[in-house]
Amino acid sequence: MYMDMEEFGSPSPDYVVDSKSVEITLPAHPDYAAQRKFEEGSLAKDRGETERARRLLQEALKLRPNFSEATAALASLEGEVGPIIKARELYRESIKQNPSNVSSLVTWAALEDKQGNYQEARKLYEQATRLVPANTIVLHSWALLERRLGNFSKARELFERTTQLEPRNAVHWQALGQLEARARNHLAAIKYLETALRYASDDYSKAWIHSDLAFSKGNARFSKSEVEEHYKVSLSLNPNSAQTNHMYAEFLKRQGRMYEGEEHESKARILGYRVEPAKRDRRRNNVRH
Repeated sequence: MYMDMEEFGSPSPDYVVDSKSVEITLPAHPDYAAQRKFEEGSLAKDRGETERARRLLQEALKLRPNFSEATAALASLEGEVGPIIKARELYRESIKQNPSNVSSLVTWAALEDKQGNYQEARKLYEQATRLVPANTIVLHSWALLERRLGNFSKARELFERTTQLEPRNAVHWQALGQLEARARNHLAAIKYLETALRYASDDYSKAWIHSDLAFSKGNARFSKSEVEEHYKVSLSLNPNSAQTNHMYAEFLKRQGRMYEGEEHESKARILGYRVEPAKRDRRRNNVRH
């Protein structure tokens, strides 16, 4: 037993002997113990138990100093609750421990994005893509960043790659449709959104796609009845969508159906919809003119 434990890198057995019994403890292999602490620390982090998560992840790293995933998890935790400098140090260490750990690069990029450091985030996505060119999670995340920044040509290139790699994934088609809608290419948006609807498998996803279709078809001057049908289907599948209730209310008001519009607007407010400051200012300006 001693020889086997030593051969596999585990601590030696621990015996406790008294007059009536013999108790033996076989300590776990450090890698296994570290993995368990990493999993418990990750769960604590998800639950918001910051101090417990930090302690468990640090203990995992004491047992296994080159545990890249644990280092990255600790980096993510520090990025959420502390200064970004500490998180960056840990992310660099994680990548040093495992240069092919794409997950570390993606979570680091998301942190830089959240902090408004868009160029840094872009560099990290580029680095991750060089490591694994066909990773759709990396490509999709990078595309979302470019879409938000208004770099539509780059975002389109990235989303198109995700649809080629996973042609039956509704999420990629919907994201591409939303991009074209934002770029005001509504006919292209409709084509991609209808493809997304064909592959969507759950009611929640279908509801959002119908909502997006209503928006694009409205802007593309489709018939009012067809646009309204998409809103109705969307709300039948997800009646508690604050955004869709608001969009439908705006649609109804434009048709002069003020009472129905106010009903849906009221529901949108109850569900938590808030007008963005920029939109509120535009409305005020329209009233003044």
